[in-house]
Amino acid sequence: MNPNDDPLLEEELEQAAKPQQEDDSNVKKDITALSGKAAKILNSPTIQNDDAVGLSVIGQEAHEQEYLELQEENFEEYGKWHKHLEEVIYAMRLKRDALADVVKAMGEKKAAQSTAARDVKILIIVLGGAMQGPYGAGQMCALQEMGYTSKNINELDGFLGISAGASTCAFGMAGKKQALLGTSYFYTICASKAFFNYMRIHQVIDVSVIEEALRKEPTKLDVEAVRKNPARFYVQAYNATKGEPEFINAKDPHVDMVDAIHGSMAIPLVYNKAISINGCRYTDGAFDDPLPILRAIREFKPTHILILPNMPFNQVPLGAPSEIKNLLIKAIPHSGSFGFLRKVLSNRQALRQSLEKIAEQNHIKIGVAWPPDMGLGSFTQNVEQIKAAIKASAKDIFYLFGEPKNNLKLYEEEYGNQT
Repeated sequence: MNPNDDPLLEEELEQAAKPQQEDDSNVKKDITALSGKAAKILNSPTIQNDDAVGLSVIGQEAHEQEYLELQEENFEEYGKWHKHLEEVIYAMRLKRDALADVVKAMGEKKAAQSTAARDVKILIIVLGGAMQGPYGAGQMCALQEMGYTSKNINELDGFLGISAGASTCAFGMAGKKQALLGTSYFYTICASKAFFNYMRIHQVIDVSVIEEALRKEPTKLDVEAVRKNPARFYVQAYNATKGEPEFINAKDPHVDMVDAIHGSMAIPLVYNKAISINGCRYTDGAFDDPLPILRAIREFKPTHILILPNMPFNQVPLGAPSEIKNLLIKAIPHSGSFGFLRKVLSNRQALRQSLEKIAEQNHIKIGVAWPPDMGLGSFTQNVEQIKAAIKASAKDIFYLFGEPKNNLKLYEEEYGNQT
């Protein structure tokens, strides 16, 4: 039985997906209070990006309009999402600080961890998104720099990468230099015609270009560093041989880690190539089950899950979907993992309520770190726009974790242009 095939949950989520009727009191908004809230958001470190490139790409006026609309349409909804994220961030900070104390106390053989910190099991899930992947890559770099991806974790923690998120997880687990190297892929390799070319009708995106870069210097993934990271590392790919999505243990000695990542990114239709791993053929992990939350809970048994969605909050529909989106939704089956995707496309209330239901039933906390909208699309190749998105996403994570003064340097800024 597919984990998403829960009739009761299906019925509840279908109800949640219906447009919510607003009270008359909510219709008459307090314009003054609304402007005040909007001003606070516009003055936050996320929006006041000191990166001139980011501002030139998006434009201050666009930021203001976007966030005013956010206030008018979904400020309350965003607040509900943010509450869950704060709970996950608190747990991660608790664990980091406690683990740092343990390191200091090891010489004295004293366990300085609190019981609460010892019991925290973090799972970081990085979703797909093609050329929206820079969002998650920037977020991962910030997490790495704060010690949440390699320094202050243990064998109870885990990473799950899907499609573009697979390489992001791997680089993030391999250390600071590697994490920054991983972000550079998006504005070097992925911005090249060798990777993306409309003229190659049968292979618009050539993922083998990334696979080759992962294996060769100077862009090579440090596989051994990933293996030495105590946390578990899985990628999701679609097992075309068995006809179902599958979690692949990328640290399994019988699995080629680069092959596993390659398989997770092998997008049907635009790459048209399956990757062979131990006798099975694999394709893109986001194609059938883009958010395998229930299977991830069973596999990792986490207490807290942090999701990096590679999608800004305002790109998830609010209320009733548009006419074009409705056509897409109607074309998607109602059941299984496709049914879950159908709900994700329907509206963000249904998605949030489904995650809340799952969290409650499994006694865990789930937080989603929505990146700031820097205008990236699935096929964006504008180098400066990609760089701006990486920096803005990292800066937003620093801010969320209470370290607003940090600014991310790009790979060439930190280590020289070696790519």
